[in-house]
Amino acid sequence: MLKFVKTATNLQVKGETYPIKDSLKAIGATWDASEKSWILPIHLDCENLRIDLDKKLKKKKVMDALEQKAKDGSFRWVCCEECEVLSWGKKITVCDTHREWGGQSWNRMRINGRLYTGD
Repeated sequence: MLKFVKTATNLQVKGETYPIKDSLKAIGATWDASEKSWILPIHLDCENLRIDLDKKLKKKKVMDALEQKAKDGSFRWVCCEECEVLSWGKKITVCDTHREWGGQSWNRMRINGRLYTGD
C-alpha cells in the first residue's frame, strides 16, 4: 500500500514502493534514503497520479505472484492477470474474467481459490 505525504515543496511517496520504482523514476521521482521515500515535485501531485501508482503497484504484485505460481505452484488462488487481490493475507480475489453465473447474479469473488457464492 502506498502512502502519500504532501509537504510545502514536494510530494513524498512512501510504503511498498519497490515494485514500482521504475515507474516512479520515469516520472521524475528521486529516492530520499533519510526519509525512505520517493520525492516528486509538488506540481505533479494530482488524484490521477495517486490512483495510477496504486494500480501499477497492484498489477505488479499480481504479475509477480503469477510468475511465482508458474515456478513453484504457490499463489494458486491468483488465477489470472485480471485478478484484483482484495486481501493478500486472507487470499481473497475478485476476477471478472473467471466469473460464473449463480442464477441471480455473477459470482466473481474467490477465497483461497474457491468461488464464493455467499452461502
